[in-house]
Amino acid sequence: MSSSSLIIKGWSAWMPGIHALEEWKAWAAGHAIPQAGSRPDVSGIPPMLRRRLSSLGKMALSVAFPLLEDVDTDIPYVFSSRHGELERTVGLLKSLAGQEPLSPTQFSLSVHNAIAGVMSIATKNPSSITALSADLSTTLLEAVAIMDEQSSQHLLCVVYDEPVPEIYAGQEGSPRHPFAIAFLVAPAPSSTETGPRQGNDLHLTFSICKNPDTPTAADTMAISTTADGPPPLAFLKFLLSPTVKELTLSGKRHGWHWTKPGMAANANRAQ
Repeated sequence: MSSSSLIIKGWSAWMPGIHALEEWKAWAAGHAIPQAGSRPDVSGIPPMLRRRLSSLGKMALSVAFPLLEDVDTDIPYVFSSRHGELERTVGLLKSLAGQEPLSPTQFSLSVHNAIAGVMSIATKNPSSITALSADLSTTLLEAVAIMDEQSSQHLLCVVYDEPVPEIYAGQEGSPRHPFAIAFLVAPAPSSTETGPRQGNDLHLTFSICKNPDTPTAADTMAISTTADGPPPLAFLKFLLSPTVKELTLSGKRHGWHWTKPGMAANANRAQ
């Protein structure tokens, strides 16, 4: 498969007790860990919509809204979560098992695009919305395809997940801590286009590769979803590591190889 490219214009992320840029830098360096009890800031979401959001939804939207402050809000959205509103779904299944009537509200908010729908209502955004159950690299590949198809100059990509309910405890791929990461992305310039990089823009390329066995160079990170956490957090650590120029994310069938072409140093920013 040929490589794909994109520009990360900015990012925003949340884990319990870790939100600000300096906190994320400390986390990436191994000096900070998630702290139970903290909650994402959703004060910018209208109260009527806020009440419709679960903890998962509040977490996702808390990182999405800051990235729209300096851009046109009518841009495509891509929301991605492996399990989505599984807590609500389990509640509905328990109601069915107990032969109890289902809540129409809970059912409507359990579907995979529910959180993205609340976001579009809150921002009055008529642009396209895509909701995926996919890995991080596939999600960003979808973002590249949408920007190309719609000739979009920006796209909001939100990746989020939380530990699965107790009934599914022990399932592979469940994160240890809830997290949400939003990326404001833009198309990469073509090979014929020139010009200086703008501000904190980060140019990345990625392609399918074989699953890694061990790191092959000092500037390459081979990430295991079991040892180093879910791929989205491994990817964020890659963005926050100035000396690391390459990243390989492993998967069940193949890996994804990411590079920072032409970068002398990392230039990310958190909102």
